[in-house]
Amino acid sequence: MSSPVTEAGSYINFSATTTISQPNVQLLGVFVSSTSGTATLTVSDGASTAISTFTPLAGTFYPFPLTCKTSAVFTVNGTLSATALFTM
Repeated sequence: MSSPVTEAGSYINFSATTTISQPNVQLLGVFVSSTSGTATLTVSDGASTAISTFTPLAGTFYPFPLTCKTSAVFTVNGTLSATALFTM
């Protein structure tokens, strides 16, 4: 039997490096509302990289359907404003 698809959850707005300190947090994705052309974002599960560094575009939703075993860490370099969507 397949697992149900989750399309709603909690959110956290961030513009600097942010950690969701909850084990087994399930990420749904990140909406980037604004960014400088050179800003980058990396998503880690504790100390392990889950999503390698990339340059996001403003006005874009990036689906990240993954579970972070220890914590979800969003590392921001540059100017970026975003919202992470997740469930626990």
